[in-house]
Amino acid sequence: MKLVKESLNEGIVKKLKIFDFDDTLVKSDAKVYVIKENGEIIPLSTQEYANYKLKPGEEFDFTEFKKVDNNTEIIDKQFEFFKNALQNNEEVVILTAREESSAVSDYLKNNFNIDIPVISSGMESKASWVEKQIKNGYTDIFFMDDAQEHINDVNMLKFKYPKVRIKTELVK
Repeated sequence: MKLVKESLNEGIVKKLKIFDFDDTLVKSDAKVYVIKENGEIIPLSTQEYANYKLKPGEEFDFTEFKKVDNNTEIIDKQFEFFKNALQNNEEVVILTAREESSAVSDYLKNNFNIDIPVISSGMESKASWVEKQIKNGYTDIFFMDDAQEHINDVNMLKFKYPKVRIKTELVK
């Protein structure tokens, strides 16, 4: 990982730009399914999933997120910002809720020749992952996501770590 030096009172600044994948950098037709205890299946868009709270006896099925399908389209504005960060040799990662982060890695390599870390937050909150990066010495963090809940959670870290510069951007 690259260390960026800047002249600040505190010395060395470690910068990290973190991007969500689905509905932030790309749009896809993939659905998350809620499997109810009675066998009923409810399809959710990624936006609906981001705000859905499981009820007792329900579980999520992420089968469609094990690959990135051919109907996936980049979201121009955010994808250009993402590519500019890469071209400027900034440290960039994708933090996705997808369990199969390799599908995102393969999509980026095969379609754009981009090879960067793609991390699955899995059952851990994205804010917890960001907090681990702060504890690993990152002092300047940019976080882009389409889910208000993730943005709110990461913004709460500003109060816990007031010396760390944390900028968030909600994608709609």
